[in-house]
Amino acid sequence: MKTGLTLVASSLTLVGTICLSSFLLTDNGSSFSRDVYSVSVEGEDVGAVEKVQTLDKPILTPETIATNVQDMVVDIESMKLSNIEAFLEAIEIHFDDEYWKQAKEDIKNRAEFYFSSNLRVIEFIVTEGPIFIGARHADKIEWTYYIKGNYHRTGLIEDRGDATSFGSNELFVTVREAHSVDGNPIGVEIVKYLVL
Repeated sequence: MKTGLTLVASSLTLVGTICLSSFLLTDNGSSFSRDVYSVSVEGEDVGAVEKVQTLDKPILTPETIATNVQDMVVDIESMKLSNIEAFLEAIEIHFDDEYWKQAKEDIKNRAEFYFSSNLRVIEFIVTEGPIFIGARHADKIEWTYYIKGNYHRTGLIEDRGDATSFGSNELFVTVREAHSVDGNPIGVEIVKYLVL
């Protein structure tokens, strides 16, 4: 009898742990989020309470910059080519407005080449990096990172006898802090994108 109760208790503990872990891992913080308020302690409005507007990505550290760079490169190099113009519109947000005018044509040419080769969905898997190369201190600080990854194809490959992996590339990506229309920091934007 004791063995049966111990087994049931252990099973319930295990199930409870799995359910709680699953909930915490899938929750994006919305279940535990609270509004943040600020109280004025100086000036004419002493005691005034205002809701604080929190930022999406307010702090840039080497780790957050590297994570942003990796996410952007994977988004750009993992091409979904059912509609090339829609793909280009989707990735434009990663680039500085001025630099996008230069980069768009290169990315469009590569996308059209893949499309003409019967590739519709290309996945880019990072194998090395992002590795911090250096920073340039000008009006705005720019950081350069190195990334290497492999391409994998999905789509019309019946006529091919080879594997889904079809090559690798090395990239040097230079970014700087990006700001919203309000002037709040919102991560980084690409100012140079070099595919070797």
